[in-house]
Amino acid sequence: MLNPIIRRRVQNIGTKNIHNILLEFGRGTKLGNGYRDTEHTVEILKSKNWDDIVPILKKYNGVSISYLHYVNLNCKEIKKRVTDVIIRYKEVLTEDELVALEDLSELSFFNLVESLSSFPNMKVNDGVSSLIDDFVKLQNRYLEVEKVFKIK
Repeated sequence: MLNPIIRRRVQNIGTKNIHNILLEFGRGTKLGNGYRDTEHTVEILKSKNWDDIVPILKKYNGVSISYLHYVNLNCKEIKKRVTDVIIRYKEVLTEDELVALEDLSELSFFNLVESLSSFPNMKVNDGVSSLIDDFVKLQNRYLEVEKVFKIK
């Protein structure tokens, strides 16, 4: 039976990517960082300057990337995970599951983050409100996907 495997792969989007974004932005604050904690998402994402370097990556991996680029890397991974589930399991996914995954992968947030990330000298923090609003849409859409897949 593939359902537990498919559910696990879908759940990894939340536990590994959305959670990681919120974890890095929430690091050093007293705000919640679970990917299901939508109440504090805006505060968490406003707590850091999106143009600043992610300190934990610099400290432990020697990698200097901004929060925006960190979000972009996770967005690429989300799209890859969604595409992988669709391609591998298309024959056994229900119509609702397939639509939910495709709706998630088509969010404008992915393109916006990728576009902004392609300009290395562009400062995005002044216009970060639209990015945060779109991330909240991503988070909520993912939580809808969890409901469709009956992930608890």
